[in-house]
Amino acid sequence: SACDIQVNILLRQFKTDTLLQHRQQHIETTDVKARRGALRCAIRRRTDQRLHLDKHRASAIVLLAKLLKTISFWPSEVFGGTADNVIPSFAGCRGISPVSLHDLQREINLRAAVLRKRMSVDRDFTIDVAPCRVETVWGKRFAEVFIEKLASAPDGVVSFSRKYATVHTSTNIAAVEKTSAGFALTTSQRSFDDADRDRVARDLCRHFGKNAVGWEFSKGYPGWKPERSALRKIAGEIWRRENGSEAKFEAVHAGVECGIFRGKRKDLPIIACFPRHGNLPTSSEFLDIASVGRVWKFLTAFLGEIAGKGVL
Repeated sequence: SACDIQVNILLRQFKTDTLLQHRQQHIETTDVKARRGALRCAIRRRTDQRLHLDKHRASAIVLLAKLLKTISFWPSEVFGGTADNVIPSFAGCRGISPVSLHDLQREINLRAAVLRKRMSVDRDFTIDVAPCRVETVWGKRFAEVFIEKLASAPDGVVSFSRKYATVHTSTNIAAVEKTSAGFALTTSQRSFDDADRDRVARDLCRHFGKNAVGWEFSKGYPGWKPERSALRKIAGEIWRRENGSEAKFEAVHAGVECGIFRGKRKDLPIIACFPRHGNLPTSSEFLDIASVGRVWKFLTAFLGEIAGKGVL
């Protein structure tokens, strides 16, 4: 299983320029509306899609930042994700554009096609544009720095374990939101190895560097590497007896809470078992209710078997 840490980064907010005020005399004609329109842009992936944490998965926040670098759009706000350790499937922004809504949507569609091809990301995402109300937009310097740093921030898989056939270390831009002091980023790092996890967290802080007012590290969870143990052997035997099939053991880029127990006792054998689930870690994760009974049956038999055997 992986160890986990969360880093919250606060970015400086440079002076915001008042560029567009929505008063009637400023939008008297259709032409002015079209050429200085206030718009809201949103990027979404299908929430029922299976989203693997692998080299091809896409963060909606990072995708939006990459898009903003290439289109005719001046933002006043960027938002998306949640405060939890979830790969964001939605991100949005508000701002103005010198082109019409129709032309901007066409421009976005062309750029999105390029992003899909270059990044090999989930192809099933949509980008919508709609009118909105905007009072001010960002200053030029802040807009350039913020979008560039967000678009190029470390995000996704850092390393892959061939031995365990799963992700070894990853980092995730989980959420971005406006605060009174600037813009706050919530990120999370996960790895089989504590040192790798901490290194990636420090790299992320260095990436934002002088543009960050500061950052805050959560306490995080220790890691525990997959292992063969007497406990695992007993679990396999119990599963075979109760279900008539061979148990499947695999390493996962999750199960971080188990590391708390390993942190207290280094020689403690650990396995994690749970009902069938999917789409982790995303906002559309699910649990197969029918499998809960099978796990309960296995768990009660397993606990009865190891009681008094001294395997712990």
